[in-house]
Amino acid sequence: MKWPLFCSALMVFLFANCYCGEAQTWQDISSGLDELDIRTAAIDPVNPEIIYAGGQKTIFKTTDGGRSWSKVYSVRGQLTWINSISIDPKDTCVVYAGTANGLYKSSDGGKSWNRIFQGLSPQEKEIRNILIDSLDTKNVYIGTTNGIFNTNDAGKLWQKSTNEISNRVINFILQDPLNADVFYAASTNGVFKSIDHGKSYEEVFFAIAQGKEGEETNQDTGDEYKSELEADSMKTPNSIALSRLDPAEIYAGTEAGVFISKDGGGQWEKITDSGLINNNITYLISLKDGWLFSATKNGVFKITRPFEKWEELDQGLDSKYTRYLVYDQKNNFILAATTRGLYKMNLSHEDGPAGADIAQEDREVQELFGRFQSEPDVRQTQEAAIRYAEVHKKKIDEWRNRAKRRAILPKVSVGIDENEGDYYYGGAWKGKEGDTGWDVSLTWDLGELVWTSEQTNIDTRSRLMVQLRDDILNEITQLYFERRRLQIEMLTNPPKNVQTRIGKQLRLQELTAGIDALTGGWFSEQIK
Repeated sequence: MKWPLFCSALMVFLFANCYCGEAQTWQDISSGLDELDIRTAAIDPVNPEIIYAGGQKTIFKTTDGGRSWSKVYSVRGQLTWINSISIDPKDTCVVYAGTANGLYKSSDGGKSWNRIFQGLSPQEKEIRNILIDSLDTKNVYIGTTNGIFNTNDAGKLWQKSTNEISNRVINFILQDPLNADVFYAASTNGVFKSIDHGKSYEEVFFAIAQGKEGEETNQDTGDEYKSELEADSMKTPNSIALSRLDPAEIYAGTEAGVFISKDGGGQWEKITDSGLINNNITYLISLKDGWLFSATKNGVFKITRPFEKWEELDQGLDSKYTRYLVYDQKNNFILAATTRGLYKMNLSHEDGPAGADIAQEDREVQELFGRFQSEPDVRQTQEAAIRYAEVHKKKIDEWRNRAKRRAILPKVSVGIDENEGDYYYGGAWKGKEGDTGWDVSLTWDLGELVWTSEQTNIDTRSRLMVQLRDDILNEITQLYFERRRLQIEMLTNPPKNVQTRIGKQLRLQELTAGIDALTGGWFSEQIK
């Protein structure tokens, strides 16, 4: 009786372990890579089969998910390593590569490359990180070993940020997906935050120093104390991640472990090192279901609330030294760039905490609509259409007020009388003399203060205007939301067929033109 029960339990145990192992197993997708020391990678946001990988001097590309690779560019010179690759989300043929020898750009999916930035010094030449502005992808920010530079025209002209971090080594730049004006920058001195789209920065997290008894201390007491710290005791932030469940939650991956702020950078505390073989964090990513993944020199680890212990993800990962992680949220997989190749892990729903799905879906919806925050909302668009058609309610009120003022003012009548007659002078009648008189009369019709024929005329015109106004509002609202639905559809379910993509783009332009026709071109001026 016990033997069948034992076998059933054994089969369940083995199946469960196989399933969990499969969900947390790395797959080597490095076949065909001439360089195995991979420093960075980027996934095409439209087609996840297209991946770019950066090695010591070569940029590689795959169009089949890593089954085969081709070289698309090799950097010349002595300092050649590829530090960062970023793909324009609105035009995936545009790819940027940050190297130790400047910033390179391809506008044709990697077929040809041009160096578009090399700085004025060796420190400015080394690009550590690239950020493409979510509001306008022509705005590109690069973190160098001597400050942040940005362009507003996709790389033609560059300017250096002259602010608190102008001459610092910038390891990482991040933009808040829910508030595009909020930037974070990780430097050798700490984490800086901008709330004005990168114009100015404030230091919110200072480098970590070892106390006398080996305790780690978050120093926020000012530059005077920080200057006393020894160079070898400073703990550099290498990466920043934002929680996908709580917009105010920020993570900093440093050489001394992972720190968390739950109030947008005001206060920080350290997440446990329990389970971490090496607390030198090279990269951090936050998943949609609340899990936090860290890359270290001793492998990849994950943790979730309440952040009690890290779990190592080493199955199938031949290399321990992991430099970079990239997460494809839509297709739910991770890439790990290591010193021995590029690895892929498909995630399952079990990799997230129970009960987080609803909160995550809400955050995803917020992130999605955050993509359109640079465009006018429906109320602004309706008001623009009403102004252009001159059918706003104020115009009707002006008619009525004018009629009331006319009723208050009196009717003015002016009369002139002229009389002629003989006049007597010196004892004799001399001839004719004219006599002119005039008068002014003011009259009020008190009944017009209550109602006039003009009011009847206004009522007729008002009804016609209200009807026209309603028609315009209905049409502009329909066009606006049809355009927004098409935008969301193209983002969440992009068509793979070229003709379908062209058709949807033309429809988007047609809807934009329809809104412009009702607003006098105001709408297109606002979305430029």
